Amino acid sequence: MSSKTSIVAAAALAVVSWGASAAIAAADPTPAPPGPAAPNAAGPKTSIDSDGVFIVGKDIAPGTYATAGPTDGHRCYWRRMNDPDPHAKNNVIDSALTAKPQVVLIDPTDKAFKTSGCQPWHVTDAAPDSTGPGPNISPQARAAMAILGGLGGLGGGPAPAPAPPAPAAPAPAP
Repeated sequence: MSSKTSIVAAAALAVVSWGASAAIAAADPTPAPPGPAAPNAAGPKTSIDSDGVFIVGKDIAPGTYATAGPTDGHRCYWRRMNDPDPHAKNNVIDSALTAKPQVVLIDPTDKAFKTSGCQPWHVTDAAPDSTGPGPNISPQARAAMAILGGLGGLGGGPAPAPAPPAPAAPAPAP
């Protein structure tokens, strides 16, 4: 083989080798198998910082929550619900409209919690407000209900005794 032919052959071999290595380098590598899904670190929150309806166990965790009371110029309204639809019939477990700080126990069996006009709610170790069964209402409203209930013997106690009969009129003079 002549030296010119050898040079051309060597050059051709170099070009072919270079092209093959470029093709190999350009090939996509086999992707690694996907790893386990990242755990959901968010979970239900233990604070409420806005008005709205919050699903218990999804949006907020059950527990005892406290608020410092209403935001400026508002009344603090909250409602524990057994149905996430705030317009559903008979869905109020407990509720209050107040100008005072509140502590509320949200049970795991509650379906939702609604709040409006309140400062942020946070999980607390404080004992829930206890005003007896039924909705939390102001002491003034309870007093008014007791007065109204007392009318007509509806106050829970016995009805007042009837008045004694009037004394008999004196006999006419003969």
